[in-house]
Amino acid sequence: MPDETDQELSWHLGSVPSSPPASGRWTLNIGEPISNEEYDSHQASAGLLTETFSNSSFAALQQRYNEFKDTVIAVSQAFVDKQLTPQMIQSIGTKIDDVLTALRRFSDRTGHALSQRYGKESQEYLTFQEALAYEFDNVFAYRFAWHLRNYSDHRGSVPFHVNEESQLVPSGSVQREFRVVVDSRVLLTNYDWHTLVRPDLEHISGEFLLETVMDRVQLSCRQAYCKTLLAQEGSITKAMDNIREFDRRAVAPSDFASVFVQASPSGISPVTVSPISVELADVAETALQQARVIAA
Repeated sequence: MPDETDQELSWHLGSVPSSPPASGRWTLNIGEPISNEEYDSHQASAGLLTETFSNSSFAALQQRYNEFKDTVIAVSQAFVDKQLTPQMIQSIGTKIDDVLTALRRFSDRTGHALSQRYGKESQEYLTFQEALAYEFDNVFAYRFAWHLRNYSDHRGSVPFHVNEESQLVPSGSVQREFRVVVDSRVLLTNYDWHTLVRPDLEHISGEFLLETVMDRVQLSCRQAYCKTLLAQEGSITKAMDNIREFDRRAVAPSDFASVFVQASPSGISPVTVSPISVELADVAETALQQARVIAA
């Protein structure tokens, strides 16, 4: 019988081909052994970067915003082609509600994640809360959209409509523009708006572009998100450096990707391969660079 210790699994640094080989036979390089604690440190670093970037509530908000914009473009083209249907217009309303829901989730879930990771007294958490408060106090679109979600919940939908604006261009032809608008007078009817939002709507006293509102909301959230990234810069940079150090130690040949390999000392199966999250570290570095520009 084999010795029990011979079956204990341990982690190593290693590498595999970056692309599937034409032969179908994979080469697995197994190198320096590492401790479970070292492997866990990589997983913690990757978890922080994943939570902060690819799986963040801001990423979800950005996706919903992009879907809204794509839908408006598609419906606008159908309008120009005279193929517009009621179902297409209804799809705009669905995307509006999706953005408003994602806005709330961005605030709630990002705040919760920061408080869980750093604590409610931390600079990271307080920076995020202060950034959102600034947008609410200073940007009409942000505070309006925040309470438009409540309006939609209570009244069943956002009362938008579409209209056409035509203008004569220098060539002598008529240019038709598709517009998604809401009317402040309709919004003010039978609804108890926030004390800052009501005067905003009363001052507008008519129609205004909903797409412009959504554009500014996205910018407000991006600015708050970037300020929060910079408040976490030390933790993010430490996680990036940790991941890249494992990549350096793996010494992957050209056209190979760095990985962790879990195997028994004898090399007998099973073997588990887990990626080193180099791409995630690169995403984080680029995001920090952009955040410094946007939050400046």
